[in-house]
Parts: sequence; structure tokens; C-alpha cells
Amino acid sequence: MSLIGDVFLLSTKEKYFTGGLASFLLAHIAYIVAFSLKLTLFHWWVVVAMLLYAIVFYLKLYPKLGSDRIAVAVYIVIIVLMGAVAVNVYIANKSLPSFYMMLGALCFMFSDSVLAWDKFKCKLKHEPSLVMISYYLAQYLIASAAIAFY
Repeated sequence: MSLIGDVFLLSTKEKYFTGGLASFLLAHIAYIVAFSLKLTLFHWWVVVAMLLYAIVFYLKLYPKLGSDRIAVAVYIVIIVLMGAVAVNVYIANKSLPSFYMMLGALCFMFSDSVLAWDKFKCKLKHEPSLVMISYYLAQYLIASAAIAFY
């Protein structure tokens, strides 16, 4: 799903943005399901902390989201849930694979935050490098965790 999202986002045409967002949304839902298989303990404070970040971030972007308001809100909720599940897996397991899983999820959140800030708030000088490095690091870490876990 992420590869399909990459293809959509390679286009500079606005009409493909929603397709890219939907593809990554499905990938994050798959990650949530996979991460949940290792979830033995759930701390709500992690969700609350991440939701606070998400709310503040969304409110900063909100004035410029236009017709993407609902899609971006849903996407933010899903990626924050993915991050919260990954952090909870690490808290419960404290193993190297769970650390990679958590770090990968947080790198994904960082990558998407930079991408959204650049698209909707203001252009960032090093956005392409920040996004691609953190995105591929996220994929690598999550894949490494999956190999070790499953």
C-alpha cells in the first residue's frame, strides 16, 4: 500500500493527493493490526499524549486545509493510533524489535508531519530530504521488527 501511495504522491497534480493519502491510510491500518498482535498492555496516557500533539498540529494546519480537512483529520487520527499502539508494544515488551517498531512508527509520524507542514502551512527548505530519510528509515525499522517478531 505504501508503494501505491508513493506513486500517487510522485505526481504534482493535486487530484492524486487524496489517492496517496488513502493508500497510506490503508498501510497504517495494516500496521495497527500487525502491531496489535504483539500488544499485551495498553496505556491510555500514550494515546492522550499523542492526540494532544495531533490536535495542536491539526489546528495549526486547519486554516489552509480547504477541502482536505476531513481526509487529513482521519489520516492524523489513524497515524497517531498507529504510533500509540507501537509505543504501547514497546512499553510492554522492551525488546529490540519492539523498539524498532516504535521508532519506525514515530519516524512515519515525523515524515508525515513534515510533509503536511510543507504542503499546508509553509514550504520547508529541506522537506524532501527530511521526508524521504525519515520515511525510508520508518519502513526499514518496521520491516526489521516484523522479521524479528513474526
